[in-house]
Amino acid sequence: MVLLHSIPSTGQSRLLMERAASPSPELAGRVRHEVKERLADEHVDATDLASVQLVISELVTNASRAAQSSVVVRVSVRGSSVLVEVDDDGPGWPTVREATPEDTAGRGLTIVDHLSETVGVVPIDDGGKRVWACVNVPSTGSGTVR
Repeated sequence: MVLLHSIPSTGQSRLLMERAASPSPELAGRVRHEVKERLADEHVDATDLASVQLVISELVTNASRAAQSSVVVRVSVRGSSVLVEVDDDGPGWPTVREATPEDTAGRGLTIVDHLSETVGVVPIDDGGKRVWACVNVPSTGSGTVR
């Protein structure tokens, strides 16, 4: 897995949601629920929706653990993809680990990588980072998210 160091162009993107919050264990669930409601109007099938929600869970959970005071989540629709961006103001940089069967953590970025077209991380102005993933979600009808 390679973490790319540039975010895909968002020129034709439509912002679906943006949420700034304090880091907490409940944040991932709240964001998953909101995205599910907002993607309902986009005709995203259940399997693709589950993939987007799992990517959100992993990225928001990681950010909540790393953040010092804030997490920002953005979800945008881009053609037949959903771009998930999660910022945190914590130190450090995400790394991909090879988890053993006994490990209780360390699989998040590997899961995100398997569910996404591309995954990456970029530094942000406040010294934190933005981890992002672009998930392919063709609609059930036309092959493109509307």
